[in-house]
Amino acid sequence: MIAAVYTVILGLLWAGCTYAIPVSKPGSTEAEWHQVDYVCLRDSSLGVGQRDRLLYEACLRANGWTVAESDAGAARRTYEYTP
Repeated sequence: MIAAVYTVILGLLWAGCTYAIPVSKPGSTEAEWHQVDYVCLRDSSLGVGQRDRLLYEACLRANGWTVAESDAGAARRTYEYTP
């Protein structure tokens, strides 16, 4: 029973540390998103640092993608394609 409680609490904490940021580009496809995502991840060597995240977002913007702005202080951010 205690293990189940710890699992639920840990799950809630972990879920609270993630934040999905929508990324879009008019007329784009999901395949194009995957391609530019791969290139930007490689070029920015995306890690946990603020600098890497900023480089990744700058790469997306340089390729014509719109990255939603967020003030959320999430520890881990994910980027989701939105058509």
